[in-house]
Amino acid sequence: MQDIKNFYHFLKDNLGLSIATIYVVSFINYFIYYYSFGIPIFNYIEVTDLLFFVFEYVIKIAIIIFATEVLIFTIHTYYYRITHVFITLYKRKKLLIYLKANKINKERFLNVLEKNANQSLRNFKLTIILLSIFFIGYLPLKVVFIPAFFVYFIFILNQFDKKTFQTLTFLMWFIIIFVGLLFSTIYSSFSKRFYKEPFVISFKEGDRIISTDQYKSCLNYLGETSKTIFLYDINTKKCKLYFKDNITDLQIDNNNNQIDYYTEKVMNFVKNYM
Repeated sequence: MQDIKNFYHFLKDNLGLSIATIYVVSFINYFIYYYSFGIPIFNYIEVTDLLFFVFEYVIKIAIIIFATEVLIFTIHTYYYRITHVFITLYKRKKLLIYLKANKINKERFLNVLEKNANQSLRNFKLTIILLSIFFIGYLPLKVVFIPAFFVYFIFILNQFDKKTFQTLTFLMWFIIIFVGLLFSTIYSSFSKRFYKEPFVISFKEGDRIISTDQYKSCLNYLGETSKTIFLYDINTKKCKLYFKDNITDLQIDNNNNQIDYYTEKVMNFVKNYM
């Protein structure tokens, strides 16, 4: 919680610099991504589009870190009480006393036995993150999960030694997110030129129905600004621009929602092992 407060105060004290940095990072990524398709993006973009571009990526990383933090905390709390608290009570022959105690006395027992729980939790997090290095290549959505992994790793190291890492934490977070966003941009610009993606968006332009459904067209969704949608035909290698003022009945297919997919995976894990 203290790290979040420090981050908030840093942004508050350096608001102008933070906004300028967001614009510069967005500008670079927009330029690389859309110019790789031959689109003069700055003819179609507005200032607000630059601002929200970085936010979307940062929010994805924040969600992954938050979900990881909650999952690790839940697992640690559950198993710590079994392997440490209750076993300690059993060895001291006070387990029956604890079970018969009222709620207030039980809390006193737990407070005494869990006085080292915070240190144990930090050690548990560090162990998990170090072991995860061997499986990092198997992570889905690598352009998001890998930066999230390293941001979380820096976050954990900061909890062990705040004096050493406090001044470097924000700078390292920025570098990780910037590099991750750059790789994500380059990967997307390559992938969307050669491979049909499952994301489906459809709309009407006059009497025509435009769709990126793989069974109906060879169009890939590139992105959009506040006024324009960009599609790319992987067969003809041409970009198509559609102004939002000229389209109707805009629909987005939610069958490939990755958040729902991985949320379901986590929930199944919790049900089976918790």
